[in-house]
Amino acid sequence: MPTRPIQQMLDVRRKELLALKYTPTQVDLSIEWAVGTAQGMAGYYTLFEENHDEEKLEEMELQILPRYLRDCESWIKKTCL
Repeated sequence: MPTRPIQQMLDVRRKELLALKYTPTQVDLSIEWAVGTAQGMAGYYTLFEENHDEEKLEEMELQILPRYLRDCESWIKKTCL
């Protein structure tokens, strides 16, 4: 379950994409892609840190996720249309 700040980012982006008339399925898939990619990148980057705990992982995800949320619309256009 995403933490509160992450969930808020996801909710805002979901509403924006739905307002652009993308289907709920397309929106959900694109957000799932964004979250999964951000989690993967955060995990990769924290591997090189001496102290890579859950808090550091979440902090890194919070830094990376906005970039992928911005790319959701492009992902929908390339993947779903």
